[in-house]
Amino acid sequence: MAITAIEYKLLRDLHRAGLLSPAPHVIEFGEANWYGDVPPQALLDDVDRLVTDTDERARTKAALLDLFARDKAGEDGVLFEVARLFYRVLVRPASWTAVDMGGTERALKLDLNGPVSLGRQFDLTLNFGTAEHIFDVARFFRTVHEATRPGGLMIHACPFHGWTDHGFWNIQPTVYADMAHANGYRVLAMIVAQINPPRFVQMRSRDHVLALARDKALGENATYTAVLQKADAEAPFKVPMQGYYDGRLSAEANDMWRELR
Repeated sequence: MAITAIEYKLLRDLHRAGLLSPAPHVIEFGEANWYGDVPPQALLDDVDRLVTDTDERARTKAALLDLFARDKAGEDGVLFEVARLFYRVLVRPASWTAVDMGGTERALKLDLNGPVSLGRQFDLTLNFGTAEHIFDVARFFRTVHEATRPGGLMIHACPFHGWTDHGFWNIQPTVYADMAHANGYRVLAMIVAQINPPRFVQMRSRDHVLALARDKALGENATYTAVLQKADAEAPFKVPMQGYYDGRLSAEANDMWRELR
């Protein structure tokens, strides 16, 4: 529910790799605000780099400078507007929707513990720290699946180590890997990250995160990010079986799984 340096780097990397659809229809589960650990000048530099229209570039930079000044003066709510401008610069959405019981007045006030009717699907579905606050987390992941068009991207970024009492759950890496296997998602990236001190480590394989845990190298408050691409053919969401019990882990991963108990 925030654009931290982690989400900032992730979306910039996806943009550079050409993995973001042009003019995507975007939905946020949890309306994001600007966290504040990215220097304002970095975002202004991205405006110079990415916004080709001279007038739009000038308007966007002026709007950002105004928002940063108002935030510094203590005005509430402006960091939601910074996040919206960030999306406009980097993602260039054709439409934007947010579901959030809090957030701004633009967000749809829907309870994500139950089924929700959105009436459409989206190209880019974002969960930047909402799943852990939903008690019926399985229903939440089903909703994300249903909201994403075939071939669309789903990005999940949630706590998985530390974050004491932050939410109901810390979401373990096995959730994303096993959910991807059950539903035919393509795994584009898996990342272990931390806000403070800053850290961003792309996982080479499923075994990599277990090795970090074994070596006590996760950090005190680690998040895990999964970038998943939905299959090209629409299909109902399938509840996964955990990979360890389904016999899909490598021999080394099995050994580390037992060692980490």
